[in-house]
Amino acid sequence: MPKPTTKDQILENAHKERTALEELLSTLTPEQMTQPNMIGEWAAKDVLSHLMEWEQMVMAWYAAGVKGKTPAVPSEEYNWGQLPQLNHAIYLKHRDRKPCRCSKGIQSFLQKGHQNH
Repeated sequence: MPKPTTKDQILENAHKERTALEELLSTLTPEQMTQPNMIGEWAAKDVLSHLMEWEQMVMAWYAAGVKGKTPAVPSEEYNWGQLPQLNHAIYLKHRDRKPCRCSKGIQSFLQKGHQNH
């Protein structure tokens, strides 16, 4: 598949990937969502929370830019050289979330995110 080069192609690609993610999520049981060590020590729900957090950060950067502001990237607390620490902080922030809440949250978030652009 060629790399998307237009906004419409990027949005179409993002929609396809989000649909695929939602379809995969719908097949996972709560036990599968919480099984540790899927990627390092993370369970599937932790990876999902990580994706949600990063998408929220990117959308916040975009919103700030639209308003003519310069956002702190990747965050107020971390610079680009500290991504492992930022990702670990995201993991700690969400690790106690219940899987159904997490998966419903990402499905809702993905739908809202796609509708807004």
